[in-house]
Amino acid sequence: MIEKRKHVRLDVISDVVYAIITEGDTRFRTISKNISCGGLQVFLRELTPVQTVLNLEIYLPVDKKPIHATGRVAWQETESDHNKGNLSTGLQFIEISDEDKGKIANYVLDGVKRQRLDDKLSLWQKLKTLFS
Repeated sequence: MIEKRKHVRLDVISDVVYAIITEGDTRFRTISKNISCGGLQVFLRELTPVQTVLNLEIYLPVDKKPIHATGRVAWQETESDHNKGNLSTGLQFIEISDEDKGKIANYVLDGVKRQRLDDKLSLWQKLKTLFS
């Protein structure tokens, strides 16, 4: 399968506060499933049409100061049973500062490096056990 994504994605559970621009100042809380420099995947309780624009505050685990962005709903689908009642939703960033995009890029890069190191250590441990 050919990867169509432009940006490296990292699985991360982080707090997200959002407001639908056309619905005033009402803010909602949710969590992310993953993030990249191009957008993030979150869980929403309500059906939200594709192209809906949201103001976002994203709280990465490494920084108390939120990332501010504007995103649009790119897709939405129901999730598996363990998230029953929540709609898995892909948000594409349409406005984000270079500084905040840089924070995401650094966070994702660090996370990918950690995952690769963990994978190498796990493989090494398995090989060590196999050949001991």
